[in-house]
Amino acid sequence: MSATLTATLTRAPTPPRASALAPWLARAVRLALAAGMSAALLTGCTSASTPAPSPGVVPAPAPAPAAAHPPASATVSSGLPEEGFAPVVARARPAIVTIFVRKQIDARRSGMPPSMFQFGPDQGLSPGDRGGGFAPEESGEGSGVILSPDGTILTNRHVVDGADSVEVLLTDGRKLIGKVVGVDSATDIAVVKVGASGLPTVPIGDSGALQVGDFTLAIGSPFGLGQSVTFGIVSAVGRSGIGLADYEDFIQTDAAINPGNSGGALLDTHGRLIGINTAIIAHGSGGSQGIGLAVPVNLAVSVMRQLVAHGRVVRGFLGIGIQDVTPELATGLGLDRPGGALVGDVSPDSPAGKAGVKRGDVVVQLDDQPVTDGHALRVRIADRKPGTTVRLKVLRDRQPRDLSVVLGELPDQSGQADQRDERGDRGEGPRGYGMRLTDLTPRIAGEIGLASGTAGVVVAGIEANSPAAELGLRTGDVIQEIDGRAVTGAAAAAQALRATAKDAPHVLLILREGHTFYVPLARRARLTP
Repeated sequence: MSATLTATLTRAPTPPRASALAPWLARAVRLALAAGMSAALLTGCTSASTPAPSPGVVPAPAPAPAAAHPPASATVSSGLPEEGFAPVVARARPAIVTIFVRKQIDARRSGMPPSMFQFGPDQGLSPGDRGGGFAPEESGEGSGVILSPDGTILTNRHVVDGADSVEVLLTDGRKLIGKVVGVDSATDIAVVKVGASGLPTVPIGDSGALQVGDFTLAIGSPFGLGQSVTFGIVSAVGRSGIGLADYEDFIQTDAAINPGNSGGALLDTHGRLIGINTAIIAHGSGGSQGIGLAVPVNLAVSVMRQLVAHGRVVRGFLGIGIQDVTPELATGLGLDRPGGALVGDVSPDSPAGKAGVKRGDVVVQLDDQPVTDGHALRVRIADRKPGTTVRLKVLRDRQPRDLSVVLGELPDQSGQADQRDERGDRGEGPRGYGMRLTDLTPRIAGEIGLASGTAGVVVAGIEANSPAAELGLRTGDVIQEIDGRAVTGAAAAAQALRATAKDAPHVLLILREGHTFYVPLARRARLTP
């Protein structure tokens, strides 16, 4: 926002000088005396308790009439300039680009006959060659934001990933060839470079300072309509659990975002970039329903810098499995309230393990900042550089402890094992939970791929619609602890679940696919058949 516009928004109304009021006051007094009006009527007061003036007393002059338009201070409190955001948009739009991509399609892998690719350019497919001389192509369109005069453009991974060709359309009509510098699937961020200089850019804001209710502007190319601008507010910050990326920390906005807006700019009312528009929640409508999601600019720029410098993103690594502390887990663990990140697993020889972090710890602070949930801790650790020392405050047996951890580098997590659903033998069935347990014999351990010496009992069966099923337990899961005590056998485990008649749920430590985590298991009042 320009200095002139800022001054207009923040300037307080100038009071009239005393000398300018003198003629007005004299005229008001003369009119009042001539008409013989009471002071109450002269001043517009309607209170019945206001006494009439004593004889010979000159009544006070009436206040100045209300202004026809609200003063400048009212504009400041609303945050909406009377002339709209035209000056802000005019400065930002030249740095918002449209990105066109093309990708060859292998018809044999697509499951569609070749004729499907020969027609239908309205669907984003190139006509190709009716004789089959050319490979069919799929085309797509998105948006991007120029962040450096030499042509570094920030966009979404899903806009350009796998593209065979990228073209960038500028607002001045130029169409430039783009090169994908790098993509990061964990955040859905990508960087594209064009060969140019002196390009317009958007100033970078601070997404960490955003508050719910702040105004937002979204600029992009929805449905091919380039340079479209929409207006809204920040509806929420720190949105996660959407399922779009591994590291989700989305800004939610009700500024209209539609297909084609992906990779475009989410701006504050000063024209500063605060996010990269990424997705919408539309419930099958195909268009905006007021729930748009943007990657915060602080996260996006951090990823961009690493992609430009190294072609990949290097992330910090603790070496623990974490989960949210739900109300049920908080009750079972004896905590005052839910919140923090529960350590369900600690990898051997990991940075956290070497620093003394233990399974069952609840991380409540990272570098003196509160940890609200497991995902928030995961995102913040990933944003740290390997070798950085971080300070953790954990609750262990309800007592606080301070630990220092030197972060490692997050290893490549591709190729993780598929989920298992092995079925064990029939065994013990603690009533009211809807599951059967069996001893963990060497034969069963071998069948479900457990290391020799693993302790615990195996879930041999799950009843439909039972507490265990609703909790997500599976046959093949291994229960290693119940309420902090090691489990030695199926009979003892069933007895522990039956014997304790506490109101709080039992807290079970589950081993699944080499990782451990906690679940709160409560007995259902009406037993399942």
